[in-house]
Amino acid sequence: MFKIIFILIFIVSACQNSYGADVEAVIHPKAFENIESWISDTESPLYLSFNVDAVRKNRNQFDYSQVTVTGNLVNFTRENGYLAYKIVSNTDHTLQIIFYNNGGGTLTTATDMTFAKVTKSILVHGQSQTIKLLELIELSSVQ
Repeated sequence: MFKIIFILIFIVSACQNSYGADVEAVIHPKAFENIESWISDTESPLYLSFNVDAVRKNRNQFDYSQVTVTGNLVNFTRENGYLAYKIVSNTDHTLQIIFYNNGGGTLTTATDMTFAKVTKSILVHGQSQTIKLLELIELSSVQ
């Protein structure tokens, strides 16, 4: 237990320092869940980008206590099933992952997602703020 807490504290501390090559290992797997639609729906992707800074800071929606990191695999165990992703490629400008979604049964879907790493200035409550985004540039199912 102590080892897991120490590792998470170390990872979170490292991610707050920069947007470097190893930072994506701490993006909560739930952030990738709504990019692809449910199997029963016809249109994907649902979301094209998300605010990486918000995912890292919003601990109520993105509880890291059930997230484990093993090598290049980030896993989130939930009541029914799990969400996980494996980092395939991570450069200064792009991140490619294979995202796994299991709802608690025997089916696990796998989706190849490639994102551009983007820094953008926006107005938040009238104040200019610079945020880090991952913007989807490629999406395909893995067989």
